[in-house]
Amino acid sequence: MSVLEQVQVDVRTAMKAGERERAAALRMVVDSLQQDAKLGKGDEVAVLQRERKKRLEAADAYSKAGRAEQASAERPPSIAAIRSSKTATVGLEMRL
Repeated sequence: MSVLEQVQVDVRTAMKAGERERAAALRMVVDSLQQDAKLGKGDEVAVLQRERKKRLEAADAYSKAGRAEQASAERPPSIAAIRSSKTATVGLEMRL
């Protein structure tokens, strides 16, 4: 199963679980992976790294603007949360 397919499965799982924020973030990753595949670049790891960097930069911008709630939503989950999660996407995030 490709990374794109796995992330799509994770989107469906998040939607069924009612995790709106997670589903929205995963949809952005799916969109980026699809755009990259359409352009023929095919470097899934680079896409995931780029998306992670965008989210971290957004969190920093929110922090500087005094918007702590939005900043915490953009930051990656804690190591404890990652270890307790059973989805493959979180496993991918750990490798990045």
